[in-house]
Amino acid sequence: MKKFLILVSILSLLILSLSDLAKALNDKDLEEINKAIQTKGAKWIAGETSISRLTLEERKNLLGLLKREIPSENLIKPPTLKPGELPDSFDWRDYNGYNWMTSIKNQPCGNCWAYSTLGIIEPKLRLTLNQPDIPMDLAEMFLTWCGRGACEGWSMNSSFNFVLNKGVPDEGCIPAGTGACSDTCSNRYLRSIHITNWGAYISPSVSDIKEKIYNSGPISVTMTVYTDFSYYNSGVYRHVTGELEGYHAVLLCGWNDADSSWIGKNSWGTDWGEAGGGQPGGWFRIRTGHNEVDIEEAAYFVNVDTNSIHWLILNYPNGGEKWMEGTNHYINWVSPYFSDSLKIEYTPDNGSHWTEIVSSYPDVGNYYWQNLPNIASKNYRVKVSDKATGTKTVTSAETFTVIVRGDANGDVSTNVSDVIFLINYLFKGGPSPNPFNLGDVTCDGDIMINDVIYLINYLFKGGPHWTCP
Repeated sequence: MKKFLILVSILSLLILSLSDLAKALNDKDLEEINKAIQTKGAKWIAGETSISRLTLEERKNLLGLLKREIPSENLIKPPTLKPGELPDSFDWRDYNGYNWMTSIKNQPCGNCWAYSTLGIIEPKLRLTLNQPDIPMDLAEMFLTWCGRGACEGWSMNSSFNFVLNKGVPDEGCIPAGTGACSDTCSNRYLRSIHITNWGAYISPSVSDIKEKIYNSGPISVTMTVYTDFSYYNSGVYRHVTGELEGYHAVLLCGWNDADSSWIGKNSWGTDWGEAGGGQPGGWFRIRTGHNEVDIEEAAYFVNVDTNSIHWLILNYPNGGEKWMEGTNHYINWVSPYFSDSLKIEYTPDNGSHWTEIVSSYPDVGNYYWQNLPNIASKNYRVKVSDKATGTKTVTSAETFTVIVRGDANGDVSTNVSDVIFLINYLFKGGPSPNPFNLGDVTCDGDIMINDVIYLINYLFKGGPHWTCP
């Protein structure tokens, strides 16, 4: 026991020593960076961050950009600009009183390329639709698992091409713990958004980059990362010291000529970088006109396919279901890119006539449809649409069936064949109605000769239709 306690004590001291050593190295890096900032007259502030606290190996694991030559078919020649055509400052986080950008993310591995790619597609969709408040949150981990196939490095070319050819769904398609493409939602490609094309400027001028940000939206850029960038807190970054750690993908959403800076968005969480866009961190500024850490080496941009947006997706009923009158069933849908009051309707005749189930219902994904109508038909459909405009709508992909009491053989009609079916069941050992209460027209919970008599009276003698509670 004594030896065990001694061993535990030694291990504890070793862990503390390693922790102290890591902190000492961190402090030493920070001291060197601050000294270099002062010596070189740089205009940014360094400090401890969530990234600087990582080991060198952990930091390198976040830098997964694979630099590849951009295909000639994606190279675009920048337009010629007239003097004074662009403002002295611009920021998509505050344009016409709206923040067109989406939230800061925190990449778990070397998939910075995914966050840069989708980081420009999200605001581009808002801009194309002219709707800054759309809840746009695309799934970087879908692009990671279904595109790259692993949580590691990839090129911007490959990332954009995957979105072009396959699309990317909303974040809700990626359940917690997803570790493979097969773990994502089954309707992942139906929920996906596509781009129509992507392009790039090579070695663009400052004006070229500004023009593209101003006229098209945020752009993806790549950069070389040195140790000092991990300690960035605020100000206009320029590399002052530290070793090369890897290559990274981020995006630019504006500029300010007053301090000669680009405004950038990173994917290292909010415990790194400057505040902005209503968030406590995650943004940065970097000096313009010097191709600082290769950030002006290329500019990537996209056009989006708004026709590919499925505002509503109906999961259930979506065709083939067979339900009985008077029963209760869930209507289930997904609305990845908006949240509004909904109207829900049904038709028994494949859309010739629609009947309202509920006129205004919150967008919670489920509605419990109670007491189905007593109209037998194989041509039912359900429709869910936004209450405000009715332009965002989805209808059951295929028809479903509602069967009613009296239809003992389940053929979606009530006639003499149902009388024969009940007689065979009661007196000749034939099969029972399925579900059982199809033959219970007297609504007493059982099938007896009186149900046959009641059905004959209804069909041939003008007797009353059954009404069950």
